Amino acid sequence: MQIKVLGGGHTVGGNKILVNINGRSVWFDMGISYDRRLELPEYSIMRGFSLQKIVSMGYFPINDIMNSAKEEDGKRYINVLLSHAHADHYGLMTYFRAWEEAKVNIRVYCPTDTFRTLQTRLELGNLKKVLTNLDYRKPEEAEAESFHVNPVRVDHSMDAACGYIVTSPKFRIGYTGDFRFTSENEFNAMTRAFEDLDILITEGTRIVDHGLQTEEDVKDQIKRLLMRFYNSTVVFIVGWYTYTKRVKTIIEAAGGRKVVLHSKVAAMLEAADPTILSDPNVFVIQIKEKEKLPSKAKIMTLTQVNEAHGDVVVVLPEIQKLYLWREETGDSILVRPGDIVVSSLSEPYDEDSARGLVELANWVTKELRVPVYHIHASGHAPIHQIADFVNTVKPKKVYVVHSYAPEILKPLIQKPTEVVIQGSQQ
Repeated sequence: MQIKVLGGGHTVGGNKILVNINGRSVWFDMGISYDRRLELPEYSIMRGFSLQKIVSMGYFPINDIMNSAKEEDGKRYINVLLSHAHADHYGLMTYFRAWEEAKVNIRVYCPTDTFRTLQTRLELGNLKKVLTNLDYRKPEEAEAESFHVNPVRVDHSMDAACGYIVTSPKFRIGYTGDFRFTSENEFNAMTRAFEDLDILITEGTRIVDHGLQTEEDVKDQIKRLLMRFYNSTVVFIVGWYTYTKRVKTIIEAAGGRKVVLHSKVAAMLEAADPTILSDPNVFVIQIKEKEKLPSKAKIMTLTQVNEAHGDVVVVLPEIQKLYLWREETGDSILVRPGDIVVSSLSEPYDEDSARGLVELANWVTKELRVPVYHIHASGHAPIHQIADFVNTVKPKKVYVVHSYAPEILKPLIQKPTEVVIQGSQQ
């Protein structure tokens, strides 16, 4: 057996982990690292680059991809187990020109709802073309590749996230994907699922404590804030693709007020939980006249949202904040004196994200002239909980990925477990 960390080593994201057992290969995720600090439009431009350029830039491990590809019915394909629909775990799959030139297709194995969230993200990002290169398979279909694949549900800041147990006649390998523990029950369930492993591949993201709260703490703080500002319009600024647990927290805390979602937020939530838009207090805002909206959505226009001042809680992605304004213009969500903006994210914090929060706060206070509240929870377990998890599972070897400094975890792991740290950033 051979394991190669070809992305996700010494960086957060970009996981590309190749496992070869007796001549059969499977990849854990196929992501892109954001460690180069490019802007999102630049990543979009790169999708049209040639295979030669993507390889030259270090993003596409061509030799390992070609060597792991198998031929069937005249087509070549690789096997990828997808943990969840965050771009740092699937992003390389969207580089359609490179895959077309390599003449390799991707068999994506994951639970149905995990693939549905990926499919929705691609469609919302105008990347439906990518889907033609993806061949979706359920995890149990991996038996045809001489692997037994068992998905393990994990809690993360993306719906339908999972890890995997891959079993062959001689080896048992676990991959956590990204995860956190919101209760002791979740810790116990996950440790039971990952028992008796020869090898565990775990994330080690949260090596710095930014004072982030748990999801339950977030719920309590949102409730208190909405009770205090019960006559105000409250605008939540969330990540581009938030998740149902956070929005359900907002709905529950709203106290009967209308919760109005941006259309893309609503589409992602519907993909994860089709019942969420049936809540009588959940609406979708129609900002543009010809905007595509979820079919089951109850619609509120900009005018209706502005007229419902004090009776609405608006949920917008950060990139849509310019639709907020302090004057009624006909194409803006009106923010009046006494209203508030709540920034509520869930992703790992680094210099870029910290700078983004400062920029958002400066824009809101200077342009909208209302206060900003920060209520955040990480999507990742702190490093001591990861150590507790590994020491409870007791694998023979543990590979640490998805971490800027995986070496930090090593002294926290008890013997005889061997800690392996390898891999490039991309």
